[in-house]
Formats: sequence, C-alpha cells, structure tokens
Amino acid sequence: MADKVHYTAHAELDKPDGIYRSGETARCRVDFYRNGKKYHGRIRCRIFIENKMVSSINADYRGKTLEFKICCPHPGWVRFSFQILSSHDRALRGEKLWKHPMKPSVVEDIGAVFDSDQLHRLAPRPKDFDAFWARQKARLDKVPFRTEKKELPVPDENKGKVRLFAVTLDIGARQHATGYLAVPENAAPKSCPAYIWFLSWCWTDTLPEMALSQAARGAVAFAATWHGLPVGMPQKFYVDEQKRFNSLQGVEKPETWIMGRVFLRVLRELEFLKSQPEWNGRKLVVHGGSLGGIQTLCAAALDPAVTLAIVGVPCFNEFVTGDVREPSLPLKGKSGTPERWRAAEYFAGSNFAPRITSEIHFCTGFVDTSCPPSGVYVTYNELPADTVKSMSANPRTGHYGTTPHVNGNRRLEEYFQSIKVQKYEPEKEKGEGKRYRPRKTAG
Repeated sequence: MADKVHYTAHAELDKPDGIYRSGETARCRVDFYRNGKKYHGRIRCRIFIENKMVSSINADYRGKTLEFKICCPHPGWVRFSFQILSSHDRALRGEKLWKHPMKPSVVEDIGAVFDSDQLHRLAPRPKDFDAFWARQKARLDKVPFRTEKKELPVPDENKGKVRLFAVTLDIGARQHATGYLAVPENAAPKSCPAYIWFLSWCWTDTLPEMALSQAARGAVAFAATWHGLPVGMPQKFYVDEQKRFNSLQGVEKPETWIMGRVFLRVLRELEFLKSQPEWNGRKLVVHGGSLGGIQTLCAAALDPAVTLAIVGVPCFNEFVTGDVREPSLPLKGKSGTPERWRAAEYFAGSNFAPRITSEIHFCTGFVDTSCPPSGVYVTYNELPADTVKSMSANPRTGHYGTTPHVNGNRRLEEYFQSIKVQKYEPEKEKGEGKRYRPRKTAG
C-alpha cells in the first residue's frame, strides 16, 4: 500500500503582527512540504485585496524559500493564499493538504491589514438610526413578558452546584427567544454577576455548557439561540428548519427583514436575564462570535446595563461599502443591492458602535473571508474615543473558531475570578428584617 501523502506549507510576513502602513510593502516568504520534507513541484500564490484577487502566480518550488509581495494602495486588508498544483497546474484539494475544510484547496494562507486605525465607514450613519431602535424597543415593550422555564438535569460535575433551565420567551408575532439559563445552586438574591453567550450563525441547538460553565463560577448565565427555535431538539430538527429559512426575506426594509428578529431576541433575553433575583445589578457580561458577535454589539449598544462585551470575529460590520470593500454577509455578491444595503445598515455593527460605553474587547483573524478583518476594524474604530477597548488580531487565523480571543478571554477570567457565591439564608434574612421580593412575570 502506498504511503499516505500530506502537504503543508509555512508562510511568514516581514512584519509578524501583519500590521502595515500605506506605502509599505508586505513581503511574504513561504516554504512547502510533502510528508514533512521539502516539497518539489508546482505551487500557486494568489493575492487578494479585500477578497478580490489581484494576482495569481504559478511557480516551481524546489526547496528554496519563495517570496511574494503586495502594497495596498489604501487602508485595507490583503491576503496571500497558497495552493499545491498538479502536473497540469490544477489546484489539489482535500484532507491531504487543506488548512481548514472550508478552504479545501488552500494549503496555507496569511493576511495583513494596512492602516488599521484609518479604516472607517464609507457611508454616513442613518440619521434616524437611534430613532429606529427606540421604535423597535417600544414595539417589544408592548409584547407581554411571558416566560416558560423547564428545569433540566445537569451533568454529574454540576450536581448540587448549578441548576439548569430551558427557557422560551415571547417577542411577538408568534416568535420566540430561546436558550438555557444556569444559576448557582442556592445563590443569595442580588449576589451574582450576569453573563450571556450568543450562538453564531449555525443551525443547531445552542450550547448549555456555555451557561453551565459560568454558573459554576458564580454567575447567573444564559446561553441564547439566534433562531428562536426550541432548545434540546435533535439535530435533524434544526437542519429541517434551515431548509425553510430565507435570510433575505423582507430585507428591502429594516422593519421587515427577518434577521431583525435576532436583535429583538437579544433585547428580550437581556430583559429576562436582568429579571433573575440572583443578579447583583452591577455586572453584566455579553459574549459571542460571528453572528453572536453582532448580537453582542447590539446588546452593548442598546442596553446601558452591560458592563463588559467580548466580541469575536463579528459579522454585519458594514453593508454600504462602495467598490472599496465587501459588504457583510448575507448581502455579498448577487444578494446585495443598494436598497438592501441601505436597509441593512440599521443592523450594522459600525452603526451600533458609537452608542457603546461599556468596556469592550474584539478579535479578528487576517485570513477570515467570512467576516473580513477590515470590516471588524471599521466597527472598532467607530467606538467612542473614551471607551475602554482592545483588539486581538492574528495574521494566520480566520473564522469558525480558529481565532483566539486573547484579550477577551483574559479579561473574562479577571472579571469573574473574585466571584464567591453567597448562599441564600432565608432565616438569617428574616432575622435581619429583610425579605427579597423577586419581580413578577407573566407566564
């Protein structure tokens, strides 16, 4: 039997952090390997500026480092992408070489950003942006605050420490917000920080362990879906629902776009989380990546109770981008029209950003073709100047959980490391003449 063949490559930039200034040239050096030894054969280097290919170079690699270079003529994002070629100069594909299954012919890629601090919106913020969201919040306030909670069993390691609930909340028009609530066992009223994690754009159940893990540390925690479907269903249920979903439904108007429901769910989930008697009323952490990232931005922008936001590789950063950059999914390519882009701007992260006053930490990867880093920097640069903020960036990483949130994860650890769950002692409270009255909710 022939030995299995596996190809790899290793690229390096002349600036390890991948941050350049306009007028500078990004130089990329790369080597290729076959089963761990220097490869001899044909390769291709494709160079992109803002996801548009500007160069494609086929070359012979004979074990000696190759160098490719590009200069970006304006603030923006560039990417070097490498392929192994057959004897007929066709790109090989599959597990024997891919760096990530979503890029089946890419053996290596690396990216750079030019003038990251100069990336800004290319269109003005809608004049009625704040008024639009005031109307949306008023509309949601008219929906009765009905909740359904069903207690669920917890893993053995959480027994006696955490309680877990499946939650359904009304948002109106027969739509719901759903997720898992986890609360420290016997926590005293007003003793816990609050934490909410938002699911990314995938057709699955949300992850109860995201709530359980933070509740085990002493937080009252919620793991939210984005789609509002019941939690705890078989995977086939979510896949079948995906077939009936059209992300472009109603996109011509901000009031009717189906994705607008995602943002209403965020607001109702925050309302529910803050209604829990264990919340201390002081610390509220919001956290998510990709579609969960824009939900996190929405939460931090529209709810002043948020104190810390952790935003990973967010989508929906900008939609009106002209010919300079690519609009956010799902309005890329043929899906996008000027009318749709203008309507979607009411959900753009770069338009939410000026409202954010909480501490906030971002991350982005410079080979992220789903949520380009230039758009992430646009949102980041629209934050108020006095906002406590940071950006974790990596020239080698991309989407799908590959970009580590260095600063965000560290800050979350610091934020929760001093938590000590206060046990609820009703007899002691009675003796002190205190009695806690939780908020009454319908349902």
